[in-house]
Order: sequence, then C-alpha cells, then structure tokens
Amino acid sequence: MAARAAAQPAIDREMQRSVTRADRTLERLMMVFAEVGALWLWVVASVVGYCLVVAVASVLDRRMFALRGSVEVLRYSVHGVRTFFRLARDRRTPAAARGILVLGLVYWLFPYDPFVEWSYFTPLDGDWFGFFDDLCVAVIAAKAFLFLCPDGLVAEHALAIERQRGRGAVARPVTPRGG
Repeated sequence: MAARAAAQPAIDREMQRSVTRADRTLERLMMVFAEVGALWLWVVASVVGYCLVVAVASVLDRRMFALRGSVEVLRYSVHGVRTFFRLARDRRTPAAARGILVLGLVYWLFPYDPFVEWSYFTPLDGDWFGFFDDLCVAVIAAKAFLFLCPDGLVAEHALAIERQRGRGAVARPVTPRGG
C-alpha cells in the first residue's frame, strides 16, 4: 500500500508532463497553421490581384481615347474585362496564350526578382517600387495573351457579351489589335 501511495505522485507528475508537452505541441502546431494560413491567404490575394491587373491591362489601349464620356469608357472597360475572362476560360484559346499568363503569374508570385528593386534614375526608392517590374510583366503578359488569341475568337466573345446586354451588334468591337 505504501508503495502504491509513493507511485501515485510519480504518475501524477508524468501525467502533468505529458499534458504540458501536448499543450506546447498544440501551441506550436497552431502557430505553424496560422503562418501557413497567412501564406495561403497572401497567395490567394496575390493571384486575385494579378488577375485583376492583367484583365484591366488587357483593356487599356489607345482606342479608349476615342470614347466620349465616362459611361462609354466604363462600358468598354467592363466588356473588355469580361471578354478577357471568357477568353481565358475558353478551351479554344491557344495553349501558348495561356502559358504566357501562367508564366506572368509565376513571375508575379516568385519572391525573388531578377531585376534590382530600386533605380538609379529615380529618387523613389521604397518597398512599393519593387512591384513595378511585376506590374510591367503582368501588362506584357496580358497584351501577349490577347495578341496570341485568334481575332475571330476574341470577336466572338465580344459579340456574345454585347448580345447578353440585348444591344444586338457590337458598336465598337473589342479586339486585341487595331487602333
């Protein structure tokens, strides 16, 4: 009986150590999951940002200067962005065009850039300037994507978007080339 009474505190201490280890392990796991969750949140937010930049960049061109009024510019922009996303989802879009977008996304997400993050030519050094090369690559990827898409496919999607609005024919077709 005395041996049993003496063993009880040892068992209690072992149980306490096990519980403490489990608590510490759980805390460490929660910290790792929080960091991984934050990383995935950053990746998702960055991918969404890239998609928006590329879609808007695909629409911006010199044809917009011929438009009169903010309503016409907004309509042109929204239709252009919708055309871009329809092209990106279409199976008939060439693999090379999609590959350009994927390469642009990889460059956007890659944390190390091959270019220096500051310029000798501008006094605007800072963290935000490091995104300038990423922005340039995204714009180039958007323009290259539209250049590699067949004109007929682009016109088909632009016409389908116009017809969804019930307007019939396209007044100003959204095509990748032209002026």
